[in-house]
Amino acid sequence: MELIRRAGAYKAVAGSASNKNFKKAVHKLNGIWASLPGSRYGQPKRSLAALWRYYNAALGKYKL
Repeated sequence: MELIRRAGAYKAVAGSASNKNFKKAVHKLNGIWASLPGSRYGQPKRSLAALWRYYNAALGKYKL
């Protein structure tokens, strides 16, 4: 949570039940977590669509 707060992404993460805020959160955090889309690091990245599915599955909205 501290990393999220420092990245200025807390409000976006807290409101990330909407896809728009989820995208904002991912954009703000891709400099911290290398597997997020848009990261500058050279490791494999997850697609935004896949992350959205996983996120909603974790919330119990969808089944993988």
